[in-house]
Amino acid sequence: MYGIAIVNGYSGIGTRQAARLREEFGALGTRLDVFPNLLGAEYPASDFVMFLDKDVRLAAEFEKNARVFNSSDTIRICEDKALTYSAVCGEGVEIPTTLYAPLCYSDLSKMPKRVSEEAETVIQILGLPLIFKLNVGSLGIGTRLIGSKKELEAAMVEFACVPHHYQEFVKSSAGTDIRVAVIGGKAIASMRRRNSSGFLSNLAAGGAAEVYDAPEAFLHMAELAAARIGADYCGVDLLEGEDGSPILLEVNSNAFFEGIERVGGVNVAGAYARYVLEMSATGRGK
Repeated sequence: MYGIAIVNGYSGIGTRQAARLREEFGALGTRLDVFPNLLGAEYPASDFVMFLDKDVRLAAEFEKNARVFNSSDTIRICEDKALTYSAVCGEGVEIPTTLYAPLCYSDLSKMPKRVSEEAETVIQILGLPLIFKLNVGSLGIGTRLIGSKKELEAAMVEFACVPHHYQEFVKSSAGTDIRVAVIGGKAIASMRRRNSSGFLSNLAAGGAAEVYDAPEAFLHMAELAAARIGADYCGVDLLEGEDGSPILLEVNSNAFFEGIERVGGVNVAGAYARYVLEMSATGRGK
């Protein structure tokens, strides 16, 4: 069996994941070659594709001839947080109270009254501080903690034509979250991330990972979310509510392995490789 891995051709994001997967596939007797997503690139035929980029269109092209992990549909849903919430919400999955900004093509700096009224509505529902977040963004980019109406109005004007949403700030989990790795619908590892100097817990934003055995309720919610978006592999980020119950924050289709493997002592890449070979050999999930 032969597979290829696709990483981003500009930033190289996915390269470290690809290296880990290549190592684990090799240990299982399977060759995995790594290719950047480049304009006009040609790729060899393969039995499966480890798609570690977020180019939904390219992933869909690969699906015409091979099994792709994760699917283009899963990547599309995870890439847009509004789509993620819509897909995962339901019995057993709670999210922070969220308001989605209406579609806009206008310069809101010319509509100060409208901006003021909408800011008041958001604050009445969510309170302050609150979270401003772009629908599409990774590593904490495009996420702000808003502490005043003036800050909120400025963000509304700046990102008027960029899809975004406003979200309740879960104070009980400020600067901390729980990451659960899910493969084939089963939670296999967890860790806690903390940031003592900011509200974002992402490792890329200054957070630090620590050993944490997530309670069953957190594992179950992560598994439900992964199943509802059809993820082969994902990292589910959960907050802790005031009563200690889980609240879903995000689902990441290309979650990094490094942190959770290091602190959790679980070979996530190896488990993913074994799952991929099993699915590819049986033809399941095509």
